[in-house]
Amino acid sequence: MDKRERSIQGILRYITAINCNSARVFWRARNPRYYEQRLLLGLPWYCPNSPVVLDSGDLEWTFSFDLRVAGLEAKTLAISYPKCSVSFEALSREIEKYIGSVPNLICDCCLLEDKARCKACLYAVGLHKCEKKDRHTWRKGTLHDGPMDFQRVVWNLHRRGVPMPGLKKKADEFIASGDLPVGMAETIIKTIEAERGKQRLVNQTGGEATDGDRAGVSDQLNLADMQKDRARGIYTGARKPSMTHPIFSTRGRVG
Repeated sequence: MDKRERSIQGILRYITAINCNSARVFWRARNPRYYEQRLLLGLPWYCPNSPVVLDSGDLEWTFSFDLRVAGLEAKTLAISYPKCSVSFEALSREIEKYIGSVPNLICDCCLLEDKARCKACLYAVGLHKCEKKDRHTWRKGTLHDGPMDFQRVVWNLHRRGVPMPGLKKKADEFIASGDLPVGMAETIIKTIEAERGKQRLVNQTGGEATDGDRAGVSDQLNLADMQKDRARGIYTGARKPSMTHPIFSTRGRVG
C-alpha cells in the first residue's frame, strides 16, 4: 500500500469512526458542519500515520496539508476522538489569514463579478490556476469569509432565538476584536430588529455609523458617546417642548 492509499484510508477510517457519534461529526451528507466542511473540501489533507492511543483512551489522528507554495509551510492538525477540543471556526479563520498573508497569492479575478471572471475562477475553490495570470492563486474566503462569516454567526444566533441583548453583546465582541466593522454590525442588528418587529426609537444618530462614532451596537450609551451626541446637538434627552403644544394652549382654561 503506497502513501496515497494509506492517507485516503486514514481519512476514511476517521470519518467512519466519528460518524458513530452524532455529537462529533466531521462530515455528514445530510447536515455537514459548516467550517468542518470548508476545511475538508478547501485543503488537500492527508493522514501520514495510523492513529495513536492517548493516555485517556481516546484515539488521535494527525492530518497534514501542504500547498507547496513559496512562503507557506506544511501544517499539521491533531484531532482526537471522541473528545475533540478543536474549534474549527477559529482554525478556518487562522489558516485563511495565514494563506492570505503571502503577497500576490490572493486571486483578483475571483473578486470580480461572475461575468468578468475567467472560466477557471468561476467555480474555483481554494488553490487554483487562474487563466488571466497563468499561475496558481488562492480563492479568498474559501475557508473563512471574514466579516461576512461573522455576520452569519450573529444571524444564526438570531435563528436560534437568542435574545437581542445577547446578539448585540456578540456583535460588540466581534467589533472589539476587529473582526466585524461597526457599519456591518449595525446593518445586521437593524435587519434582525426589523424581522422581529422592533423599531429603533432611541440612540439614533441620523446617519450611518462609522468605526469612530460607536464602540459597539448596544443600546446603552457610555459617557463618551453621550458627550459626542450632545456636542452634535442630537442627544434625544435635550429636546424642549414646543409652546404650541396643546398643554400650553389657553383655550378652554378655567379661571
